[in-house]
Amino acid sequence: MNGVLVDSRVDLRPYDEAYANEVVSEYEPWNSIPDGRYEVRVDRVELTQSKSSGNPMLKWTLRITGTTFQNRLLWKYRAITENTLKYVKQDLSVCGLALPQFSALPSHLSSLQGIELEITKISRGEDSNIVFNRRLGSVDQGDGGVCDDDIPF
Repeated sequence: MNGVLVDSRVDLRPYDEAYANEVVSEYEPWNSIPDGRYEVRVDRVELTQSKSSGNPMLKWTLRITGTTFQNRLLWKYRAITENTLKYVKQDLSVCGLALPQFSALPSHLSSLQGIELEITKISRGEDSNIVFNRRLGSVDQGDGGVCDDDIPF
């Protein structure tokens, strides 16, 4: 057995014309999103390990909610070391999460899912960084498009 299962009752012929007319756009990597401010929703937060250093790391998956680049994804990676702990705490604080002890973080990660943030994407050469500016309320905060002013460089 080859691992492929096809139900003989499924008829795809009605989709032939629509499939032929469908235009496939070229893949655009995440860094094709220009630097600027965006409104995003936290789709996922993972506590994982950095493959290169073995240090604990937070991996944020952020979905753009504004009309410019709507539904595109951005990722923020934050290694956890003694030197980066202040930045991790700042990120969590912007998200509204104050922990009694840092070791309690795993049990609170689910509370971060779905929150809305204003972020700034900043690039220098090949490297990009995502800065959490502020948490957004449930009130509509605008279209979340690119805002070119106040870029730090």
